[in-house]
Amino acid sequence: MSTFSRRQILAATGAVIVLGTATARARGSLGATPEPSPVADLHPALVTAKELADLQGASSLVAVMPDDAFAKRRIAGSIQLDWAELELKDTSDEAVAAWTAKMQELVAVRGIRADRPAVVYDEGTLFAARGWWQLAYLGYPPPTILDGGLPAWIDEGEEVESGPEDISPVEAPLLENAIVQRSLLATKADVLAVLDDPDVLLVDARAPEEYAAGHIPGARNVPYTDNAVAESPHVYKPADALRAMYEAAGVAPDKRVITYCSTGVRGSVAHVSLRLAGYQQVALYVGSWNEWGADSTAPKTTGNRP
Repeated sequence: MSTFSRRQILAATGAVIVLGTATARARGSLGATPEPSPVADLHPALVTAKELADLQGASSLVAVMPDDAFAKRRIAGSIQLDWAELELKDTSDEAVAAWTAKMQELVAVRGIRADRPAVVYDEGTLFAARGWWQLAYLGYPPPTILDGGLPAWIDEGEEVESGPEDISPVEAPLLENAIVQRSLLATKADVLAVLDDPDVLLVDARAPEEYAAGHIPGARNVPYTDNAVAESPHVYKPADALRAMYEAAGVAPDKRVITYCSTGVRGSVAHVSLRLAGYQQVALYVGSWNEWGADSTAPKTTGNRP
């Protein structure tokens, strides 16, 4: 269990904020027909390190990184979410419902609030996208992403802090009346149902060698690293460049798109990138290849073609 600063603990005890007029609690809304979003739009926004420096104190900072990276260096006052603890290996209805409740509790105990804008960042991995997806899925206002992550912050000359924090977390109230955004999540059953649907496309965000070793039939391979510039800090490519890249891979903007990888982390980067590029209907197969590959009955193909 990670530990948190006194400022985070005080934040965690704040009032619960109600979003929209819906009355259903998040943990009861996993039906086949998703409810409308309680937020204005589900498209991610990017913030530069310079812009974030001007916003400090007005935003909740969420570091999406493992314990060792968080202890090594972070922006002062950050709340930690380890992307590994967000994993879902079984996307059956019962497992998704239990996992959703667990994620609600996790976000609450970390003190992530909905009465102030959240900014998610990583240590240069692009994995802040996993935090973006998680909060958006749970019905929180989708956070802003620090473009380029912590390396961009450091390049701007801003200070970081390090070392463990030894104060235990205090559970915050769950976000009342949040509506789980079921349309953002694809299950194994969802993917099986659309394998032959020409209006749905799959994007595999893993490395080419992983893709060639085995992938879901019909999936296009666009490695997650291709969504950002090669040099550090790894800022996202411009929207028009992202759109051109996906279109060149055969991912048409008018199709529904399901992204995946091994555990849903790299697939989240593809998910965010597609939304940055203007794609409207994008879901993450959160179980990804770890679930699909382990199922002997799930169809698979090899090689470097869909």
